[in-house]
Amino acid sequence: MNILLSVFLPLPDEKPLRNTPLNLPDGTTVGQVMDQFGVSDHRVWLYVVNHREIRKREDTLDEGDHLMVFPPMEGG
Repeated sequence: MNILLSVFLPLPDEKPLRNTPLNLPDGTTVGQVMDQFGVSDHRVWLYVVNHREIRKREDTLDEGDHLMVFPPMEGG
């Protein structure tokens, strides 16, 4: 299946991911995608799939989904 991935936080290899197409096996979960790119839960504040917030890394993705990953907000 094909999805788009946008990660709005620094990745271990410093490679930005914005609207990056990925070809994944059917049934791939949000967590499996994050593991593939070395992104741990403590670095993520919010997962959004197709403009809807999701809460669990175990949620499966579907053909054409757009997964967006946001870090915690900082500053003051």
